[in-house]
Amino acid sequence: MLNNKIQNNIKLIIWLIFNIIILIYGTYLRHIGPDGAVVFIYFMYFISFPLGLVIPFVFVCIDKCIGYDINIYYEDFPIIIDIFFPWVLFLFVGYFQWFVLIPKIKKLMIKV
Repeated sequence: MLNNKIQNNIKLIIWLIFNIIILIYGTYLRHIGPDGAVVFIYFMYFISFPLGLVIPFVFVCIDKCIGYDINIYYEDFPIIIDIFFPWVLFLFVGYFQWFVLIPKIKKLMIKV
């Protein structure tokens, strides 16, 4: 049992390191050109797939609720909304998926 907890902690640390690297790389890419944020989002889709596909719907809901126009030119767009906010959403969704939901599903499958 202890070995399993150590393995889960190592997996979590590696996953968090990948997320932090993607955040740093996405911030760097955003300063290079307008497509930098798009590449960042693709990396975050990959690391939080399949539940990460829900995140665009969250942005649409936020856009409709507060009326903030997401389609403005990228240099005028605050980096906290363009990079950091999506990163946090992907981080929470990916964490929930990989470290909460899937282990519970595995436990249910073992019991059956």
